[in-house]
Amino acid sequence: MAQRNTYREDESQEEHVNLHELMRVRKYIKPYVWQLVKIVLVVISGSCIMTVTPMITKTLIDVVLPNKNVSYLYALIALFGVLIVLYELGLAYRTLAITRLGQMIIKDMRRDIFTHVQSLSFDYFDSRPHGKILIRIVNYINTLSDTLSSGLINVFSDVFVLIITLIAMFALDWRMALWSLVLFPVFIIWTRTLQILQRKASKKLSNKQSNLNAYLHESIAGVKTTQTFARESEQYATFQEQQSGVRKAWMQNVRVQMLLWPGASIIESAAISLLYYVGITNASSMNISTGTLIAFVW
Repeated sequence: MAQRNTYREDESQEEHVNLHELMRVRKYIKPYVWQLVKIVLVVISGSCIMTVTPMITKTLIDVVLPNKNVSYLYALIALFGVLIVLYELGLAYRTLAITRLGQMIIKDMRRDIFTHVQSLSFDYFDSRPHGKILIRIVNYINTLSDTLSSGLINVFSDVFVLIITLIAMFALDWRMALWSLVLFPVFIIWTRTLQILQRKASKKLSNKQSNLNAYLHESIAGVKTTQTFARESEQYATFQEQQSGVRKAWMQNVRVQMLLWPGASIIESAAISLLYYVGITNASSMNISTGTLIAFVW
């Protein structure tokens, strides 16, 4: 019989996630590939809109305002308004469609997991608390579904936006584009460091939540025994111990998450300041217009 894991022990990861393991879950995406394609098309459209708006600002500053072309101004304002409305509608559709897609994937996964659990040997159920099995069926499936639906689409969206933005930046002015990328390696190092810390913190939080859930399941199932032997105070102390572990792991996870955006904002502000400095001090030699500078920091 396998050695039993208890609610006081963190479960170790038996298999590391790799490309082969990820490819195994593609069967859950395949039935909804057309819904995924429609969402991706909406994402691409929104990315193009976000790339066009700085161009409109550049035209407005460099062409419309100096020439006092009122009719052109009204046309650009109308175009800008239409693009913003389309972008917001696409964003709403994207959010709703991703939520629906995620729920359909969850339904299929839970059905297969539940069916698979029925066929497992007695050793599997004897080697771990039932509460930890419940966490695997509920919490882990939710996380995996988010990764397959919103996570996959967000990665594609971010990569596409990055490519389109780089093309537009180099088309506007390749020198300013290079200056805007000076701090990009710093951003990569920062996010990569936080990714490692985040993975460790999330794994610890998942283990602590699993331990707490396992204890709650065993405690409720054995409440009559607890009352019979008057062990309520000991059970309460154990619950506080498990709850404290979850709270500490949660706060550690949140602290790591909260480091991302302040660091990213500082790097962004430094990059914008650098662009303003380069653009203003070299406006004549580099022939940089005000509209071009504003478009880069938009």
